[in-house]
Amino acid sequence: INAEYRGMLNSAGIMSRFVFELFPLRHVYVYLYENVTNMAELRQLIQQNTFSAAFINPATCVDMQHVLLAVNKALFDQSNRKLFTPNLHSEVVFCLSGSRSINESLKRHGADDTASTVLAVLFDEDKKQDFEDAVKGDRIDLDRLPSLSDHALIKKYFKIQDAELSCTGGMAAAVYTRLAIRDSL
Repeated sequence: INAEYRGMLNSAGIMSRFVFELFPLRHVYVYLYENVTNMAELRQLIQQNTFSAAFINPATCVDMQHVLLAVNKALFDQSNRKLFTPNLHSEVVFCLSGSRSINESLKRHGADDTASTVLAVLFDEDKKQDFEDAVKGDRIDLDRLPSLSDHALIKKYFKIQDAELSCTGGMAAAVYTRLAIRDSL
């Protein structure tokens, strides 16, 4: 994936913006939070269309490249009018999974009402401030994402065998391979 990282500083810390080569007019904002205390309220705000965001369980993401692969795939599907889910944000969560089951993917990779550590992806620049104001939690650096990954959970969800890890280039390579072939199965 050729995504240009554009980190920006603001009063709340680092906000990361990515621009993809194939979609230069779409800016993607990615946030990582811990100590979130209002996840149920945030999900309700999404249902009320106050803003749109993908809320992701960071334990199911092997690294930032995994997230960017899902974002790129979701943008590609949208550009071809082939979304499998109702909107771009839920498509990102779906594209994180090696499974073709939408319900299973959203349950496994989406953040639930009790989540306190959350990865958020936004596409809507004019609602960015509303989103930032609504989250009650501590924004942390995206570099911490790999340390939040639960490798046992990822192995289970992606059905990765121990023997495979030694010959594929590790956990990340095994996940990327499954994402690449998911639509052909």
